[in-house]
Amino acid sequence: MRDRSVKGKGSYETSYYICTDNLSLELAGTATRKHWHIENQQHWALDVIFKEDEQQIYAGDSALNMACCRRFVQNLFRKSSGNLSVPRKMNKAVWDQDYRASILFTSY
Repeated sequence: MRDRSVKGKGSYETSYYICTDNLSLELAGTATRKHWHIENQQHWALDVIFKEDEQQIYAGDSALNMACCRRFVQNLFRKSSGNLSVPRKMNKAVWDQDYRASILFTSY
């Protein structure tokens, strides 16, 4: 069960999970929270920034290859210094060749 409040509006949602292991309640809760943490941290950002859900790449391993490239680029921008958001850093990299080179060739 998830209880969430955004801008004063509350929502309540019940989710059911299927598992092949006999997990304790605590372990099942921890696994669920870790799953949603990853979903919120990475996949949501990929969907918003790269519009990953709208991609129509189906040939062979192309979809997997592009997903790996998107994650690589996302991590480059996250690791880069500065106080700009990832979408703003990407936009700046499109227009500024020196900034793009600094993102690509700086070792972290």
